[in-house]
Amino acid sequence: MSQQLAEAQTKLTDVTVSADSLSEIAPGLKVSDVVIGKGDVIVEGKTAALHYVGKLAADGTQFDSSLERSQPLVFVFGQGQLIAGFEQGIAGMRVGGVRHIVIPANLAYGTDGIATPDGVVIIPPNASLIFDVFLVGVDEMSVSGSVEAQ
Repeated sequence: MSQQLAEAQTKLTDVTVSADSLSEIAPGLKVSDVVIGKGDVIVEGKTAALHYVGKLAADGTQFDSSLERSQPLVFVFGQGQLIAGFEQGIAGMRVGGVRHIVIPANLAYGTDGIATPDGVVIIPPNASLIFDVFLVGVDEMSVSGSVEAQ
């Protein structure tokens, strides 16, 4: 297991956030910085890598995790590659930071939800989501395709 993955697992295991520590940054979209990073800030147009755990807000059921794939999510920030609430929720994060994000359905998958091709519901319609995110790198691509932490 890589050191980066081990650190992500440690930082994203059992993240607890009190309701009064959440800040509403857009209607229904709430964030709380669990750890404020010391590295580069994620900005539009830069490639970023992060680990995350996604859960349904209604009951805490985990529906996705980059940790299970042992690879961070790598994307270009601000290019619409992620759901709107996720992009808005990670804006301004610094490398090394951990953020708890509560995303309302209208900034996630809305009335459609997400299902597998055979109809198994992964995210129900109108579901609010929770993501715990660890930003591991911004902008410097490594040979392995992940972003080197800054």
